[in-house]
Amino acid sequence: MEAIARTWTQGEQERLFDSYFSDVPGICPVCSQEVSMLMSLGSTVTLLLRCEGCDNKATVSRALRMPRHVPRTNEDESQWD
Repeated sequence: MEAIARTWTQGEQERLFDSYFSDVPGICPVCSQEVSMLMSLGSTVTLLLRCEGCDNKATVSRALRMPRHVPRTNEDESQWD
């Protein structure tokens, strides 16, 4: 992996969060690769965002009313360490 060219802004992280719940894939604003997203549910919805292209990582949390259908994530969280 390359070093981070620049870190994502808060606005970019929020747009990636929103893209998880849309039909459009989350595309990294730094390197244009698709961003991996892992969802965790609790009192808030938390997404772990990671781009393998530029090595950006972020955690975005938001209190949401959950839609009726929530996309499942079938990944092992240990790869995010």
